[in-house]
Amino acid sequence: MCHEHCHRNSDSDAYRSATAPTSPTETGAPTATENAVGSIPFYQPSTVRSHTGNSAVLNSPDSVTKVSDYYVKLADTGGWTIVSKSVTSHNGNLTLKKSGQGATISVAPFGSGSVITISTYPTS
Repeated sequence: MCHEHCHRNSDSDAYRSATAPTSPTETGAPTATENAVGSIPFYQPSTVRSHTGNSAVLNSPDSVTKVSDYYVKLADTGGWTIVSKSVTSHNGNLTLKKSGQGATISVAPFGSGSVITISTYPTS
């Protein structure tokens, strides 16, 4: 395991620090942050199951209705246009758009809580 002990000098440590990626992707797509996909924040409390530059899957102990209501409020107050919305106690689906960006948010039951899927994409 040479990489553990061969790169111990301060020059290589400084190089690794300076070149370490600050996000999981370094493409022209909206960058992934630890707590959002594009400009769609992760619901809290939630646990990240997967996360790339333009999508995420989360689990939350909260109900489908509570999570869906959060994202409807976010759309209303965050300058998003709601293209379509279907929210029941069994599932929530939102399609949003704002300044060249689209987003879909789906919320479904998972165990005693919910699973949240967020995807963003460019729009014309």
